[in-house]
Amino acid sequence: MIKLDLIEFADCIYPKEIVNEILRQNPNIEAPIPLDEIAKSIGIINIGLLLKTSG
Repeated sequence: MIKLDLIEFADCIYPKEIVNEILRQNPNIEAPIPLDEIAKSIGIINIGLLLKTSG
């Protein structure tokens, strides 16, 4: 199970910093990365597809 201490993300600005913090807090995480589990651990309840519209 993924455990995340959200306060540690307060100074993360760039996506790479967020990924590095997730990996720092969960050094034994294995591929494939469990995105749904990570999302649930930070309070995201649904991940959906966004469609790009032309305009």
